[in-house]
Amino acid sequence: MKSIVITILCCLINTSTSALTPHEATYTLSWSGIKVGVDNRKLTVKNNLYHYKSNAKTTGFGKLIKDYNVETESILSIDHSGVNVDSYSVLEVINGAIEKNIAIKLKNDDLDPLSLFLALSNEINNNPDKIDFDFRVNNGKKIEQHRYQIVESDDANTVKIIEKDRNIELHFSKSQNALFTYFKNPRLSLKLKNVIFEE
Repeated sequence: MKSIVITILCCLINTSTSALTPHEATYTLSWSGIKVGVDNRKLTVKNNLYHYKSNAKTTGFGKLIKDYNVETESILSIDHSGVNVDSYSVLEVINGAIEKNIAIKLKNDDLDPLSLFLALSNEINNNPDKIDFDFRVNNGKKIEQHRYQIVESDDANTVKIIEKDRNIELHFSKSQNALFTYFKNPRLSLKLKNVIFEE
């Protein structure tokens, strides 16, 4: 009887901490309100490790101004403590020239700029009463403290989060497992165009 109870508890714990659903999503990238490109993101799971990839690039009018392509990847795991990042890499190419090529191992519970979105999704799913979030973010060049807060949203299906110090606004969808759907700072924005969840 005791082993059955333990098994049930383990299942419940695994369900609560594995809140991120593998998916492929496309976001519209805009600069000062003008569409300039796309950001294709993919979250997969292999051997209990999550691989989160992003490929942001300019298209159409945006590409005429600047031929920009950046590929990033974050490899992480999830447990009761939250998102634990193993590694982060970024390759940025502008007009055919490599501008940034970084590959780092993360430690001390640090996040990277990409895994930050998953960490917020995970917190929303597993800590519904929590409204303040503090993260250390390592972009490969410097480590900064980021403080986010949930604020009231006009849309009942949207969790709206802001970072006052950097004038950042993020949206996450309650009906889509806290999927990141919108990002805005003073210069650019990302808006979810479509998403396909793994069955």
